Amino acid sequence: MLHPQQALRAVLDHVSVLGAQPRSPESACLTGQGVLGEPVCADQDMPQAALSRMDGYAVIGPLPLGTGLEIVGETPAGSPPTQRLMDGQCVRIFTGAVLPPAANAVIEQESVTPCGDPLRVQLQRPVAPGDYVTKRGAVARAGAEVLPAGWLPKTVAVVVS
Repeated sequence: MLHPQQALRAVLDHVSVLGAQPRSPESACLTGQGVLGEPVCADQDMPQAALSRMDGYAVIGPLPLGTGLEIVGETPAGSPPTQRLMDGQCVRIFTGAVLPPAANAVIEQESVTPCGDPLRVQLQRPVAPGDYVTKRGAVARAGAEVLPAGWLPKTVAVVVS
């Protein structure tokens, strides 16, 4: 684990301070009154990939109640996704983790039971595509306006200790 000062140094080593000149000659990002002078747009889809909203198993849906699945991997949050899923397979996945290729749903861990074999589970409810998934771009699509010009922040604070 990093000491907070090491973490701060790692962040500061990868950012730069904006110059005194505004990005646009017509308006500054923040006017003298603290009002946003131009709109802020997303530079990429947010999130950049489909994410799990639940601890459970990433699957290819739809799947009926009682389906048995082979567990072929695990994807913790913050890790790259595991191999591509095929029909009849699932990947143990955690909240916030990127879904593996081909997966389109997550079934919560409380809705599966072990099948005797430690690498197999059985569904205790049907699964529909999109279950417990935050789709790529669900928060904002690349180029979408996320803050309009004229927006006045209630509080702006930067804490460095």
